[in-house]
Amino acid sequence: WDVTFARSGGRIVPVVYPASAWIRVIDQTRASKRHVWDMRSNANDSELTVRGEVKGESSYPLSVPCDYPPMLFARVLADRLQRAGVRLGGGMRLGPLVPGGSQRLDRPLAVHRTPLLDALQRMNTDSLNMVAEGVMLRAGDGTWAGSAELMTQTLQQAYRLPEGSVRVSDGGGLSRHNRISAEAMTRILAALAARQDAPAILNSLAVGGGTGTLRRRLAEDPCRGRVIGKTGYILGVSALSGYILEREGGGAGGRAVLAFSILANDVPPGKAWVAKDLQDALCAELVRHVDRP
Repeated sequence: WDVTFARSGGRIVPVVYPASAWIRVIDQTRASKRHVWDMRSNANDSELTVRGEVKGESSYPLSVPCDYPPMLFARVLADRLQRAGVRLGGGMRLGPLVPGGSQRLDRPLAVHRTPLLDALQRMNTDSLNMVAEGVMLRAGDGTWAGSAELMTQTLQQAYRLPEGSVRVSDGGGLSRHNRISAEAMTRILAALAARQDAPAILNSLAVGGGTGTLRRRLAEDPCRGRVIGKTGYILGVSALSGYILEREGGGAGGRAVLAFSILANDVPPGKAWVAKDLQDALCAELVRHVDRP
């Protein structure tokens, strides 16, 4: 789901997309000077409870994964059919693809293909973990263990990384078994920037003071529009890796001239902002370094 917040009836309320008459949204948020909330679902995702503190309206959607994508699809499809005048009866349930329990279909009912560039945009700009997970599985052998092992070997061999400097456990980066050194990450980023298809990667990254997870960071000179990157966070760990862009014609938007990776471990609970402030300060220094005659 994508969640935004809008003003309704004198208060700020969550807006969940896609919406469906078969999905109930329960609002347990309260007004606050902070904007810290989460969304939980019931056993089959038919009820979504949004709770926490909300500071104000927010039109930038934040993505929350659903536990049962087939049921989400069914509820949204049922809603759209009903809106189109189709009469529906009964309920919805998960079941085998065909009678008898076989998991095989003679022909697909529908096929939807997402271009890789679109997936990269959601994965990197918005830091959408589920997309990253899907990309890894699609590029690998379809299993988490096999795909992670293949990705680890590919990175080590393709970029000549020191043994043990990278270990992939999942695609989304939420596993604590993922391991990489800042040197290895920087080496990968520098090599990617030299590829002919580098614009596909660079254009998918969040822009400081502009888009995605960096839209509220690095928004002042000299960093605004000059730092592009990918953020990462789990409890106790904060990361920012990406590129410094050259100043082009007195403004932002030049080519990538410097790759960087700043990985902070053992961050105390509630102190993630300290790591982020350090990352932003280091980025500002890197931009000034690039601009020196």
